[in-house]
Amino acid sequence: MLRVHPGEDPLDEREFWRQRYAEQDADRGSRCC
Repeated sequence: MLRVHPGEDPLDEREFWRQRYAEQDADRGSRCC
């Protein structure tokens, strides 16, 4: 994370998954469910 986004605090596990699921919900893509 620091290598890709310098100057930002790393996400804790809870925030990581919250952001990940929000991205998946926003872009359904080819998901069937």
